[in-house]
Amino acid sequence: MIYIFAIHLDSKDIKHENISMVQWENSKTGEKGYSTIIDMIVYINEHPHTVFVKDNKTIVEVFVIDAKPKYLRTSADGRLTNNLLSLPTF
Repeated sequence: MIYIFAIHLDSKDIKHENISMVQWENSKTGEKGYSTIIDMIVYINEHPHTVFVKDNKTIVEVFVIDAKPKYLRTSADGRLTNNLLSLPTF
């Protein structure tokens, strides 16, 4: 599993559509890295149900919103959540 633990916003406007990069860690290998939002969207589309955000209480899946432009969101129990926007920024 891949866990996103930080985001980079292209704007001071804090919206999912403004996330331009993410920092992540592979839970199996311990590898850490950065990905552009486009690269992460491609990865999620090729490897569904493998990218998550976790905090002390919950783990929520990250998925692609098919808009123009595409962007990432999280969902818990079928509801859209703001877990990505709650992450630290870099």
